[in-house]
Amino acid sequence: MDTTVELKPVSPAALAAYRKHKTRIVENVVARALEQPAEVAQHGDDAERIVTAGIEFTAQVLESVMQVGDPALLDYQLSWAQDRLPHDGVSPAFVLSRFRNFADSVAEALAPAHAQEVNQWVNWLINRQQALVNAAA
Repeated sequence: MDTTVELKPVSPAALAAYRKHKTRIVENVVARALEQPAEVAQHGDDAERIVTAGIEFTAQVLESVMQVGDPALLDYQLSWAQDRLPHDGVSPAFVLSRFRNFADSVAEALAPAHAQEVNQWVNWLINRQQALVNAAA
């Protein structure tokens, strides 16, 4: 996968805003996932815990990667997720849906300028995940 796309590290102000609202963003993404029974039914009573763990991990990795500005680290995580998550009943399409919900939640939680900086990275994830979904089809 091409990792030469130049993405800028987010500004200190945008990163601070993301950190401040990260819990709210995660909670919103989890709530949206839980509203989609087809995406979480396989997790049974553990659905909220499993989805929360995955989204918290995504949020933390994204924060680290935005700070250093290296999309290769995200490619590595996506590759890992493609191998690992199906064993937990999480399909690549579900991951794509959660990334889209993440972008929406960022846009709702942050000021527009900060959301734009953060969502360049989330949109990069969405585009990469979409390519993986398409390749698997």
